[in-house]
Amino acid sequence: MDIIKPYWIHFTGIGDPDVGFISVAQSKVHVPFTIQRLYWVYDTPDSIERGHHAHISTQQVLIAIEGKIEINLENQEGDYSTFNLESPEMGLYVPPLHWRRLQFSPKAILLSIVSTDFNENDYIRSYDVFKKYRF
Repeated sequence: MDIIKPYWIHFTGIGDPDVGFISVAQSKVHVPFTIQRLYWVYDTPDSIERGHHAHISTQQVLIAIEGKIEINLENQEGDYSTFNLESPEMGLYVPPLHWRRLQFSPKAILLSIVSTDFNENDYIRSYDVFKKYRF
């Protein structure tokens, strides 16, 4: 089984500095799946690390709408990747079965574009259980 790796998605900004910009994320055009859900995370103290879970089938695109967010991912082979979200025109595609840890700068806002409706059964909340998904 091939492991799908996280990758950057560039959302083209339309506009200019005098009037501002707009970027678009459309299902199966800019985002590689049908969008089922959006949520955003904000007012996270920079002393708190969020995440600490993986998804069995959910795909996500993560965007820092404001501030900086460090994303640390581990796939089921034990490979680690670190990504720094710092621009609202860049998104990070996160495939299923990637353990994640997120560190927010002050006032950072994270937008998550998601391929599934919320389903608690899709979450792997124990790192020890996640390690059992390894090849």
